[in-house]
Amino acid sequence: MKNEPLGNKPFVGLAIPRAQPNPTVPSGLDPLESTLESLRNNKKLLESLGKEQPLSTKLLASLGQVYERHGFTAAHLFLADKKQRAESRDKEAFEQLDGALRTIHANAAVCKKPALGRMVLKSLRALAPQQDNHSSHSHTASGGNRR
Repeated sequence: MKNEPLGNKPFVGLAIPRAQPNPTVPSGLDPLESTLESLRNNKKLLESLGKEQPLSTKLLASLGQVYERHGFTAAHLFLADKKQRAESRDKEAFEQLDGALRTIHANAAVCKKPALGRMVLKSLRALAPQQDNHSSHSHTASGGNRR
């Protein structure tokens, strides 16, 4: 095939396809919304996330990093190791986090882009209602903030 001048013909190679609606996602919903809604409805997970320990922000960030870099199986093994080392009272929290990991991994968008899974795992604590710890954060008992 020889090179011919384009003349008035449009150059098709630069055409940007229009985004088509995803038939698996109901109209108006973000691909992650159903996963986030499922996580928000998991009362035991939210209860575990509402406490600082054992599901710390650092642990969630590390789990997300392992998931993004090495995949679901490595993240599951990472979590299993943490659960094994945890005290017996904390094992339920790790079971809940393992369930959350499975829910997140089941999302097709996350499987295609593991960085989305990392982002969701890292920000799981934002889904949980924050518990008020009066004993450790009370400024009024010590006379307030002094200047």
